Amino acid sequence: RPFNNAIQHIQLLGLEHYARAETTVPGFAFHRNFLMIAPALALGVVRNPIVLQLIAVVLTGVAILLTGMLMLRRFGWNPIAVGTMLVLLMIPAVAHSMCGFSPSVFAQPLLMGLFILMERRQSFGAYILALLFVLIREDYAIFLTLLGFYYLLEPGTRRFGIGLIVTGFVYTIFFMFIWTFQSGHTADAMTALSLFHYFGTNPSAVITNMLSHPMRTLEYILRPQALMYVLALLLPFYPILKRPQILVVVPMMLIYILSGMPTALQPHLHYSWPLLAFLFYLWLRELQCTAPGWRYVHIGLALLFLLPQNSLVRRPPFESNIAVGSLIARGHTGQRQAIEQWREGQALEQLLALVPPDEPMAIDLRARNIWVSALMRSAPVTILPRNLSRVDYVVRVEWPRQRLQSLRTWEAFQTAA
Repeated sequence: RPFNNAIQHIQLLGLEHYARAETTVPGFAFHRNFLMIAPALALGVVRNPIVLQLIAVVLTGVAILLTGMLMLRRFGWNPIAVGTMLVLLMIPAVAHSMCGFSPSVFAQPLLMGLFILMERRQSFGAYILALLFVLIREDYAIFLTLLGFYYLLEPGTRRFGIGLIVTGFVYTIFFMFIWTFQSGHTADAMTALSLFHYFGTNPSAVITNMLSHPMRTLEYILRPQALMYVLALLLPFYPILKRPQILVVVPMMLIYILSGMPTALQPHLHYSWPLLAFLFYLWLRELQCTAPGWRYVHIGLALLFLLPQNSLVRRPPFESNIAVGSLIARGHTGQRQAIEQWREGQALEQLLALVPPDEPMAIDLRARNIWVSALMRSAPVTILPRNLSRVDYVVRVEWPRQRLQSLRTWEAFQTAA
């Protein structure tokens, strides 16, 4: 199932049938994915989910080509360039970005293009790419602000850095706070996705508990899953750990760690793609300043650290979208997740077959395994819980409150219609 890894698929493939929330931009109830207009137009020409797969492959290919340009600019055609390309291709996120469409696939080529233009001191073009970058997801504005501090401290790019800081800060305040709070979806989103659930159920409670219980917050940050996530991201690029520029990625990593979302701690998933692009860019710059003999050592160790988490080495059974990289952050629970999704998908397909093809239906947000199958039907499809008065059939998924500890207890995992 190459198309089940993003909420936005239902916004694209079923845009006219989407159960829209109360927001001024149709179809953007969860994220402000303004760049989604590009794949939406493509689907308007060829209404087939394979279009999304092609977009993901093409954009990833463009990102690889742009990264190759950076490598050749530094090392020319020699074994070092070949080694750095191998490191790039071994990053699990690169392979995973071609496994299915996600709006974040735009991030990689835009960031690499921005880095290239700024090395050529073409700040206007780089700023245009930065504006497109924040249109991918509203939370990317936070990373853009942090990237602005990086360029603020770089020689000759101070004005560009200030521009990124101002743009990112204003965009963050407006779209992540003003718009979100006015539309009234903050609490709903936190509940639906269990964001920051360890600290509370609403934004004020989360902030209060984090600040009033610093040791509890620190303990949560240093939990094993979070530490494994940090190691998976940083260890392959260990030479840059001595550079202060590494601080650019720390706030975003902390947000993902504190969010409590297990998927956010998967280094191969879209959450970490901008971070990995920046880390790899810093690593290339550090490699250029390293003695030739040590370059081979750094490349070899990077490949060694990436090998266990690479999605091309082997995959857990049943689910092609669960890469071995998931085992880095979750340990053996990644295997259980693969089996969980496989069995859930089987049950959902059986439920979907019971619904007459010409009858409108509503689908639980968690039933992502059948979004594409449902949206290829002729009858309208909506997302729970809105617009239920127009449907006669509802497909729901009930997730366990806590992850099961044994594969023998999967029968407790209930899928109901």
